[in-house]
Amino acid sequence: MVKLTRLIIPSIVGGIVIAVCAFIPLVSYFCCIYAPLGGFVSAAVQRAMAGKDEALESMDGMAAGAGAGAVAAVIYAVAMAIVVLLMGGAFFGLGAITALASKSLTPLLMMGATGLLYGILMVVIAIITLLIYFAIYIAFGAVGGAICAATMYKKENAEG
Repeated sequence: MVKLTRLIIPSIVGGIVIAVCAFIPLVSYFCCIYAPLGGFVSAAVQRAMAGKDEALESMDGMAAGAGAGAVAAVIYAVAMAIVVLLMGGAFFGLGAITALASKSLTPLLMMGATGLLYGILMVVIAIITLLIYFAIYIAFGAVGGAICAATMYKKENAEG
């Protein structure tokens, strides 16, 4: 079992691979492909960082892949929070502009309330989505890490 501190860099690299793929429009529909790819990359980076005499065990590969999934879910959550804040601010800003143009507070109150409700609703949706993405990314990342570990194990045994 590898130390947790040795999983940080591979998890970040694999998580970035997953997160970048998640933001590409057509690729984002295939999380069953890019999440294991990120786990595979994470386990491969972990193997590359290890010494020559250290073998990559399946548990280590799975841990690296699961870490990559967790990092990707956090990156996705941060991006989602930024979008929610921008959209809520846009509603409030439109209300303020309309209120200035009409010289009445009614549009500001209406758009501000809409922005507030939008923000609350999006926070609830974001939490649910984040939990789903945590489960999916961690599970599929661990599968990719296990595949990499199995591949590396067969390659190391064939060589030596």
